[in-house]
Amino acid sequence: MKLLLKILLFLLFPFFASTQIQHGKLNKLTAAFKAAANDTVKITVLDSLMNYYSESNWDSALFFTNKALQISDKLKQPLWKANFLLNKSYFVNHQGNLPLALRFTNEALSLGQNEKNEKNLYIRPGEKFAGEPHKYRLNVLAGVAHLKGIIYAGSDIEKSNNYFKEEIRISAEIGADENLVNSNMNIGEGYFELGNLDSAFFYSFRALKYIYETGNKTYLGYILMVIGNIHLQQHQIDSAKYYYRSSIAVNREQNNLTVLSYVNLAYADLFKTAGPIDSVLLYSKTAFSLASSLKIAYIISSSASVISDAYKILGKADSALVYLSISKRIGDSLNNDHNQKLTQFQNIDFEEHDRLEQKARQNKDDKTRITVIALFTGVVLLVLLAMVFYRNNVQKQKANNLLQETLANLKSTQSQLIQSEKMASLGELTAGIAHEIQNPLILSTIFRN
Repeated sequence: MKLLLKILLFLLFPFFASTQIQHGKLNKLTAAFKAAANDTVKITVLDSLMNYYSESNWDSALFFTNKALQISDKLKQPLWKANFLLNKSYFVNHQGNLPLALRFTNEALSLGQNEKNEKNLYIRPGEKFAGEPHKYRLNVLAGVAHLKGIIYAGSDIEKSNNYFKEEIRISAEIGADENLVNSNMNIGEGYFELGNLDSAFFYSFRALKYIYETGNKTYLGYILMVIGNIHLQQHQIDSAKYYYRSSIAVNREQNNLTVLSYVNLAYADLFKTAGPIDSVLLYSKTAFSLASSLKIAYIISSSASVISDAYKILGKADSALVYLSISKRIGDSLNNDHNQKLTQFQNIDFEEHDRLEQKARQNKDDKTRITVIALFTGVVLLVLLAMVFYRNNVQKQKANNLLQETLANLKSTQSQLIQSEKMASLGELTAGIAHEIQNPLILSTIFRN
């Protein structure tokens, strides 16, 4: 209970950001980009600019993402490129282009699966996974799982949740706890869509727990909105209002216009049943205005429908008809476009899945081929080494034999020389003795004569 209170106090602590601070931040980033000394600095600033616009202006966010992709290619940093492709996938998915979002995600997947891309990877000092290229690459794969979860959320929630759970598995393996905020948040929303409110509540509050632990507050406002939706579904109006108001405050401070449009529409729906009708108009028109600036067709159509209903209740038929016409026109266009892109998406999904399967098999075959070649090369080297050792051994044996033979000859010669010297000395000794013996005989002969 104490931990929950700490979490709520932490989450509801007022943010100090303001509109002026937001503009000041943008001015600083723009100045930093102009003053960037090299491409590495530029891509860092581009990443910050992309994040600044990520939930307020998708066209600008895409512009800076494309610039960062160009520099990633120039610097030959494929894993950087993979991360920016995932960001691009996120933006085009929000614009309703599922096929393109899936293509970008699968391109990032291909780069993330290649272990060779860890080589020569530059990770800025102080950045997450600095000095750990393997974990950096796995984090890219966690991002791929996250984006696939988002892409499938509108067509297959179970499949979507499985991707988010895969993101949780990879993130836990590499210690990327900040990823656990969004994954748990999205699983919670998925269970809400399935009508499983208990699981939705569990995962949403687990996402809040990870916000408290990691400080990753980017989507705090969204999580608060989902919890508000759960309470509204349970007819707990006061609790729903509390979380909606908290979400609106957080998203305004963070300049998260996307979620701000969502929560204003949700709040308008609450007042449709709880009243007053003026509040329905206030929040639905706010949602309509925000969604129009962001080009979120679904929110434009839905909020226009709510505005039309409100005007109808107030007896303003002309205004009701205007907004009903807007809602119907955009809704019909949206449905046609959605069906067309959903068909393309399903076809691309199959094609991309087949292509990636073939690529995976090819990579496996390549690895097997490399292993066989390595083994064969190793065997050849061993044979060559054995031959060299054998040849050296034979030559050594020959040298030893020759040396032994030479030594034997030397010993024989030495023995012969010693024997010769002995015989010569013996001859000299014999001659000396004979001489000594002969001398007295000669003297006696002389005296006798």
